[in-house]
Amino acid sequence: MANDSRETRVRIEPTVKKLPKLQDGDTPDEQPRNLRADVFPTEGYVLAIDGKFKSSYATLAEAMKAGTDLKGKFPVIHVAVYDTKEKTRTPINSPATE
Repeated sequence: MANDSRETRVRIEPTVKKLPKLQDGDTPDEQPRNLRADVFPTEGYVLAIDGKFKSSYATLAEAMKAGTDLKGKFPVIHVAVYDTKEKTRTPINSPATE
């Protein structure tokens, strides 16, 4: 047993990522999609965090509420609401400075 020179071989299997299963009635078009970084949004109101578009909302009130809540939790970040029709940004100030 002093001269035991066995080789150990390990077989590596390729891994395959599986896509999540769709719920009943869902189609791939109904799945939420991330906003693209190279294209400006074309509809609704978009929350911009530190100059980057993060989430979109149907109404200005929803976007302002989400932005105000976020600014209340993290007062250091720059939060603005981007209006896709007017192509303007409305900055949201922290509640303490208003």
